[in-house]
Amino acid sequence: MEFTQCSLLDLLEAPAIPQTGPHCEVCRKPIRRPPPSKRAKGEGRYCSRACQGFAKRLPLSLTADGAAELRCTRCKTMKPVDSFYRTSRRNTRRGRGYWCIPCVRESRPEYGPYIPDPQARRRNMLRKYGITISDYDALFEAQAGRCAICGIEKEAWHPGAGAAGRIKFLVVDHDHADGRVRGLLCGNCNNGLGHFRDNVASLLGAIAYIKRDAVS
Repeated sequence: MEFTQCSLLDLLEAPAIPQTGPHCEVCRKPIRRPPPSKRAKGEGRYCSRACQGFAKRLPLSLTADGAAELRCTRCKTMKPVDSFYRTSRRNTRRGRGYWCIPCVRESRPEYGPYIPDPQARRRNMLRKYGITISDYDALFEAQAGRCAICGIEKEAWHPGAGAAGRIKFLVVDHDHADGRVRGLLCGNCNNGLGHFRDNVASLLGAIAYIKRDAVS
């Protein structure tokens, strides 16, 4: 067999060798042949996630960037792009809502003027303990506004205190085993019980430790 020398120009002008085997449907790069289990699921058609995401994008004619009209999925009519609310690309691939503005407004119930409830946050916080605002106020009056452990006096709760004002009030103490409310404590005593994990032996050991090193 005889071999002949060829120039680089001859190689460039030579006809392209047809690709054999699977290749990416977007960039046409050769890829590994996927196993039958992936082929059955429609996987193994792209070389990377970037190409897979590019293939899943909607045609430009169906997006707000390239179309003059979009179809409302509620009223099933074509309307101008400005008839749809703008949305994030993460939520809708076409950059606009799938319902037109009139359909969105029709689907929303008629609400009255918003009136904030000053007790809403407090009610939601007490709900996880299974008590109401009246139950908390009853405990506060039974303890005369004092911590059940150290006896320090705290203020009665008032609206507008916020999360930063909780140190001024008594907090709910509950049994972590059964969720039963035991009383109201100040923040320091409540945190102390939490650090000791409600362990009586540890608490007695702490008392003995303090008494041992106490100055007589």
